[in-house]
Amino acid sequence: MLLEIRAEFLGDYLSARAMALYCSSYWQRTAVTADKPVHSWPGDSFDEVAGRDTREGRISNGRWPVPTDHFSILGAMWRTEWVQAGGRSTRIRGDKDPHSTSFALENDGRRASGEDLAGVSSWLYFDPTVVSALMRHRGATLHWYSAETGALGASTNVHFGVNRLGLITVFAKDIGALDPWEQRLWSAHNVTPDGGVSAELFAAQMEVRPAATVAPESELSVALDEIDTAFKAKYGLPLLRADKAVPTLLRRAHRFQVAEADGLLELSKEVTRLFTERVDVDAVLSPLAVPKQKDGKKPGSNKALEKLIGSLLGEAAASSMTAPLFGIYDLRLADAHLGSGNIASGKVRAGVDDTAPAAMQGRQLLDTFVKTLRQIAAAII
Repeated sequence: MLLEIRAEFLGDYLSARAMALYCSSYWQRTAVTADKPVHSWPGDSFDEVAGRDTREGRISNGRWPVPTDHFSILGAMWRTEWVQAGGRSTRIRGDKDPHSTSFALENDGRRASGEDLAGVSSWLYFDPTVVSALMRHRGATLHWYSAETGALGASTNVHFGVNRLGLITVFAKDIGALDPWEQRLWSAHNVTPDGGVSAELFAAQMEVRPAATVAPESELSVALDEIDTAFKAKYGLPLLRADKAVPTLLRRAHRFQVAEADGLLELSKEVTRLFTERVDVDAVLSPLAVPKQKDGKKPGSNKALEKLIGSLLGEAAASSMTAPLFGIYDLRLADAHLGSGNIASGKVRAGVDDTAPAAMQGRQLLDTFVKTLRQIAAAII
């Protein structure tokens, strides 16, 4: 069993418990050589004690399983050490952190420290890259309440909203209630107010009128199940192959990924892996009388689906319905091949407005993807 913990966290825990950690370890390395090594060990061995550590080395003639004409070299160390507690425990015991963070409150440069946010009745603004920074932490959560609001946090969730510029807005008191270490994560992405508070967040928090809208991220899994169920009900075979990576892909498939460099292409890759790369082409072609190619190659997943929909609705309708999947796939290929000329056309077919803020482009792509899956599911039924 491997147990890993950062020195900072361990020191915090030990301080809260008024403890120190005594560690004992043993290390050994052996080597077999054809020639006797030249070491300055008297009598081909040594033993020494340095503080709490003991070290030894030994050279001997080979014996089974080492050939007798070879030499066996061994080096070993017994090490014991104390890990002392840190000076304070901000995480476990809740000690006050002397290194407080600050947040921008107004465009005029006014700021407030993290501990003073408890008395601030306004909203803070953050660059959407904060989501990726928070989601890198084990146990982090991104959950959606409506199309533009949800819960987000590395450890403790806060209610957030996305405004018209794609910035994340959070009530200042909610940030003030976070532990200092988590406040620092948010503070690194804090920006001056711009674009106003998220309309859906304001309605939920100030007017007690939660929006009835739905985020495409929360519909991804449902839409994938719907098309798979519809296909299996009609043709008796599952459309999508099982893949243990699906939960991880669903976790990463969110609009804020687009805020990172080449994020739209990366999001397209995640979406393609969720659907296109899981499509069972043989199952799609089974109800169709598709002649085999001379080279034995099968059509790709999207092309096979287009042929299937064409047999149900006609070629023109099938081409229009599956166009977004081809557009997203073009963006996915652009992620793998730099300098691809398919990015512009891919955005158009995926319903992405190139002039919109990054987070909005991510939502547009996911909206288009979910809508397309449901249209195909309805056509199959």
